[in-house]
Amino acid sequence: MTHPTQQRTARFMAPLLLAIAVIPMRAVQARDDVQAMIARIETPQAASGREDLDSLAMAALLERLHVPGVSIAVAKDFNIHWAKAYGVADTQTGRVLDTATRFQAASISKPVTALAAMRLVQERRLNLDADINTMLTSWQVPRSAWSRTQAVTPRSLFSHTSGADDGFGFPGYEPDAALPTMVQILEGQAPSNVGKVVFARAPFETYKYSGGGLIVMQLAADRLTATCGQDAGPDDAVATGWRDARMEEMSFLELQ
Repeated sequence: MTHPTQQRTARFMAPLLLAIAVIPMRAVQARDDVQAMIARIETPQAASGREDLDSLAMAALLERLHVPGVSIAVAKDFNIHWAKAYGVADTQTGRVLDTATRFQAASISKPVTALAAMRLVQERRLNLDADINTMLTSWQVPRSAWSRTQAVTPRSLFSHTSGADDGFGFPGYEPDAALPTMVQILEGQAPSNVGKVVFARAPFETYKYSGGGLIVMQLAADRLTATCGQDAGPDDAVATGWRDARMEEMSFLELQ
């Protein structure tokens, strides 16, 4: 006859052993899923014999487009699912690219800046529907007939509906190049390598992509966080936004 305590122990151990067996199985399956996804990306996306880019594998695609290297990261369920780098980081030395190699953030910084702004909204330091000029001192959105009845606001700047007519992104700067101030970028003054940001229509009238509009927002965020000086200094809100996005391998070049 089996003792009751032994029966309870057996009932407890059975699911425990099953769970222990399932965990490694799931880990193997997850690894296999990652490898399968990487293989799908690295191989041609279309049948061979076609002349378009979809028929090229990753290495051939980079060569065709003259891209020295690329780094890919896939996020799933708010975590990095996998990351892998291809090619070289330095064409002169041949230094191999890896997943820790840093790239210019470019327009990835836009949603991260928006995340930082929402933190300021949460802290009641930023009103998305307030006149942006009330947050700026060293530069102002020009007053015009376009903004007479509706001011340019953070909401319009983030949604690319502010009336800003620049329509550009930013090509970036060489590591040893002189960097412009944010006001020089907005005014199109050297050493900025983009044109002046102008406003050519009423806010919320239509959508037009505007990298310059986000510079206006960055200037306002610096002013609101008041880390140092007038519309200047390291933007702790944006830095916090990058950390909130779990982008830990990062550095900043300060624009005054």
